[in-house]
This record gives sequence, structure tokens and C-alpha cells, in this order.
Amino acid sequence: MDLEPADECETTPKGTDGMSLGEKIAFWYSLAGVPDPDRESQEEYIDLAEFLETEIPQFSRFYETLIASPAYAWLVSTLRNQLSFTATAPDQALRIRRSVLEHVNLPKYIRRKPIRESCNARFMLDVDPLRFLRDQEYKEGPKEVITQMIVITGSEGNVYATTCGEYMKAVWPQTGSRVLELVGQALESPINMAEECKSLVAFSTFSDPNLLTLWQGQLSDQTILSVRMTESKLMVHAAGSGHVLAEIAEQLAWLGAALMAYRTPYPRRPVYCYPVLQECTSRLGESQRESGANDVFIDCHIGFEFEGVDAILPKTDEPRCWYNLFGNPVIVMGYPIPRRSIPDTGLEISLEMMATLARARRITTWDNRPFIKGHSTMLVPTGNGGGIVLWHLFFQEGGDYISYEDPQVRQAQASFTGSHIRLADLAKMRHVVGWCTNVKNWTGGCSIPW
Repeated sequence: MDLEPADECETTPKGTDGMSLGEKIAFWYSLAGVPDPDRESQEEYIDLAEFLETEIPQFSRFYETLIASPAYAWLVSTLRNQLSFTATAPDQALRIRRSVLEHVNLPKYIRRKPIRESCNARFMLDVDPLRFLRDQEYKEGPKEVITQMIVITGSEGNVYATTCGEYMKAVWPQTGSRVLELVGQALESPINMAEECKSLVAFSTFSDPNLLTLWQGQLSDQTILSVRMTESKLMVHAAGSGHVLAEIAEQLAWLGAALMAYRTPYPRRPVYCYPVLQECTSRLGESQRESGANDVFIDCHIGFEFEGVDAILPKTDEPRCWYNLFGNPVIVMGYPIPRRSIPDTGLEISLEMMATLARARRITTWDNRPFIKGHSTMLVPTGNGGGIVLWHLFFQEGGDYISYEDPQVRQAQASFTGSHIRLADLAKMRHVVGWCTNVKNWTGGCSIPW
């Protein structure tokens, strides 16, 4: 017996063939006699540019002034930074910023009459950059070294390696590069030029005849910086708005921690270093009612403390193989790193930097998988997901040759999780060095364990 197809329920009104989804929904609303909420909301929209030109002509000038101001540029860059970076515990950057801002006499109300915010700050750091340069025995000049040196930032299983210049530009896009440039220029200035630098215009109320001004310059928002040094301290004087000074304090504290390799208590082991605001005091200047001045003078002393990695990351945890890429790495703790879809997996690093540190000249393919191999080092992919490739580093401590057929390498290949990785895709992906036997992609999840 032949079976005839049953009549399908007619769920689509006649006459809707060829309509887009939006047109069909509007048609259904009309049949039901219900107003279309999308159409009503669209009618309420206005063109902002047209509105400013026709309804409030004078407001367009305010709008243009606003978006052209340094404060607006800082706000936009800060919001972008919050989306792409995440804080690491303990959040030392936030603590330092808040501590400085507590001493800034910010107005509590918006007034019609502009108030000239004048803040002066002296940041004294317990770090000797010249000692760091001597101990590391770099061949390049101080300015180039301080910009190109590799700095590791983060804590526990989430760390990030990049150059000092790249980090400063990424985390503090409005001021970071310029602050680093001024510090680098100060380090590169010959000591015999210090007497000439004394003739620079003094702007800070803090003065010490034993300190020599090595360099002075301005940021894009007209904040003035003056870099001074003693035998064991770095002094930076700044004059500008309170928020910019708080940001400069964050940067100098991070930079100081990155230069602490010469003072590490564990010369042959990885160690965490984090800045501590040991003292921060302030005093108000004489108010000048006629000019609307609001002067504040801040004095900050920033020290640095060390903590062994074993005290934070237990020996049983796995993402530690990347230690062998470095001699005695100092990890700056308490500052932001790029967000990851796969947390707690080790060190994020660029593909080029990873290959250079592994002393590998090229990426090779073995058993249909990419390898980065040097004489006594080998980086093997162990997983991928969320745009990130996970690598494990094999390292022969005695400098002996390591083979593709090494049993440990085979074991790592067997534990590989994720899709097949093509050589052409490696340059487009992010890379994390650390052993991981169980990858879980948290992209888009609300319970990501930051």
C-alpha cells in the first residue's frame, strides 16, 4: 500500500515568499494587530551629527573639543585595555594607583569655573638601573636595552613575556612609551653632562643638592618629568594632573621590579618580585583663589619584595617547563596580562621570541606536527583551542642532543588535545609554553577562573 505524505501544517502565512526574516516578522505583527516594537524603536533614533548641527549648534563645538582632548583619548584607551587585559593577584598596580589618588585633592563637584589642577610628585624607587645594566653585561646602549629587554609579568600559571617597550605601550598606551623613553635617555646620558643638566628649569618643590637631574621632558598632555639618580635609587619628579601621576607611579613601580635581577635572593632560580608603596605622603600648597589653583605635593617611596615561586605555585603543578628558557627569571607580580581563553597553562610568548630563546632557527614538521627544535631544546605542541597553541619545552640540562624519537616527546604527542595545527596558522595564533594534559576552553563562559 502506497503511503501518501501527510498534509504539512501551514506555519507560514501566504504571500511571504521572498520576504526577508525582518519583513516576515513585521507582516506577522500586522496580521495580529500588534505594533512592531522594532519599528517604533527605530523611529525614536536620531542622527547625532544632524541633531548637533540643527538643534544645538553650539554643542557641536563642545563635542569636537571633548573627543580631541587627551582625557577622552585616555578614557578610550583605558576601556580597550580593560577588555584585552586582566589583572593578576595580588593587584599591586591597582593598590599603587589608589594610594596615589588618595593624596590628590580632586574636586568633589563639577564647577562652571575651571579649576587648575596642579600636582607635583616625587617617586623614589629602591632600584639601581645602572647596576642592573652592569650585571647583565649587555653590549647595547642603555636606552636600547631597557626598551628591548624581555620582562615576565604575572603570577602562578598565568604569566606573559614580552619586551619592556611593548608592555609599556600596550598597558599604558597614552604615556608608557614616553615615560620609558625619558628613563632610557637618562640612563644613556654621560655622568659628566650632569652639571649641564642642573641648569634645566626646576619645577618641583622637592630639592636635594645630592641629586643630579639627568634628563627632563614632557608627555603628550604637558606633564613634566625629571629623572634623577643616586648610587642606589631612581628618582622621578613629575608635575601634572593627579590621574596621570597615578599612572606614572604604576609604570615606574613595574619597571623597577623588572630591573631587580641584580638583587634576587635566588640567583639561579625563578623568583617573583612585586613593588610595594612603602610610604606616600602629601601636603597642600597655598590656595590661589584668583587663579583657581589647587596645588598638591606628593612624596612616594616605592620598595620591592621577593617571593620564591614554590611559595605560590606548588611543585606538583605542571606548567613550569618554560623556566628553562631563562637563566634566573624575575617575574613581576601584580600587573595585568592579556586575557586567555585557556587559563593556568604557563607562559604566553610570541612565536619569534619563543624560537629565539630555544635557539631554534626554523619550525620543522615531524609526524605531521610542527616542532621548534634546537640542539638541546625542543618545543612540542600539546594542545590548542580558543586561538591559543600550547607547547611543552624539552630541555637537556647537560647540553646533549635531543632527538625527535625521544620517549618523552612521544608521550607529549600522545597527550595532544585539539585540532590539527598547520604551519601557516601558527603565525596567526597566540602561544603559551607550559605542559597541559587537560585543556578546557573557557571562551564566552561566565565562570572563567581568573
